[in-house]
Amino acid sequence: MTNQNYQERKINENVIILNNYLRKIYGLHFHLENCDIGEEESVNREIEQNYFEFNSTLKDTYLLVFTYIESQGNTKLLKLYQQSLSVILDENFNGVETQYIDEIEETFYVSKSLSKLSQFILPYQAFAIDKESVINAGVLYLENILTNTAVIIKELKETPKSETQVYNAVKFVLKSTFPDSVLLSEPFYKTAKCYKPDILIPSIHTAVEYKYAEDEQRLIKTMEEILIDVVGYSNHPIYKTFYAVFYVKPGICSEKRFKIMWEEKRFPNNWKPILAIGE
Repeated sequence: MTNQNYQERKINENVIILNNYLRKIYGLHFHLENCDIGEEESVNREIEQNYFEFNSTLKDTYLLVFTYIESQGNTKLLKLYQQSLSVILDENFNGVETQYIDEIEETFYVSKSLSKLSQFILPYQAFAIDKESVINAGVLYLENILTNTAVIIKELKETPKSETQVYNAVKFVLKSTFPDSVLLSEPFYKTAKCYKPDILIPSIHTAVEYKYAEDEQRLIKTMEEILIDVVGYSNHPIYKTFYAVFYVKPGICSEKRFKIMWEEKRFPNNWKPILAIGE
């Protein structure tokens, strides 16, 4: 591997890592607001550690990009890069900022410095990451996890009797795959009515609802409950795709019957149903 190939690979890896840190910081701050009494200190320590790791990685990435642009002989771009981003090397520099969205009354954690750095490497083909492809790949991973809900629960030797117990069994797999995933989430809107998906994954603009049904009538009722709430999830600035996962015992409903029931309700196209048949 040439030095240039190494630089390109390392820069791409670091940009992904940095974005993952931002997502994790977002999830940790949410967890801090909802954690149990006495847990705040450990969560704060983890937040501080992620801030440190983000800023340290951002400094490393700045130097890698500096060296890369220099090796390309683009002196004008290098000078502009240095003028715009050399502040990253300051000892007390913090590259994480908050962004508050009025429409949903929610705070996100972003980095203007990382965004600027990404703009400087865009002219080079090696860094032309297709964001839509990354999201689509993430959605495929998520669908695989959700489709295998019953398998995961079986491996854990769990016997869930409620929706909470179902997604509690799956949340560790989701968290390891999507560090920014938020469980027991805050409402989409904090006005007249609150809509609370079980799981939010901002990196792929996706939300998940888990439902538990002991018989077909309950299965139908849960579908109707979700259908009523669909309007509350619509037109969200971040979350565009929604999964409804129904965990049932064997013999309650076949895949074919389930599909017919779902189609009869005429859900919007951005709502995806998954039937998980347990034991």
